[in-house]
Amino acid sequence: MSIEGLWKTEICGPFGWETVGVLVLNDGVAAGGNNNHCSLGVYKERDESVQIELAVDFYGTPRSISGVRERNIEVSISGKRESDLIEAQAHREGDVKHIVECRLRKRSDLRVNAMS
Repeated sequence: MSIEGLWKTEICGPFGWETVGVLVLNDGVAAGGNNNHCSLGVYKERDESVQIELAVDFYGTPRSISGVRERNIEVSISGKRESDLIEAQAHREGDVKHIVECRLRKRSDLRVNAMS
């Protein structure tokens, strides 16, 4: 199964797993967001290991990441992929003390239907 596709992103918070948006992974580019932020970056896959580097821009209320609320942050996600699930850890760039458990679940392959 290809890593390229639409992935639902979740983080583990104080009340369990919560959906925080989607990411489209395509040809080394990661792009996504939700109603409060947009994310753009790159990803690499080697065997079952996945590394995603994102610039996250909040256009709504910034979410507290490692105790800091900023409009623009850099996030690193690294984990292992097994089929349509990536189990990973995320942290702000340069802050490895505050790690957030996260997971990505593949929801769709990339399909483009040409219209005549």
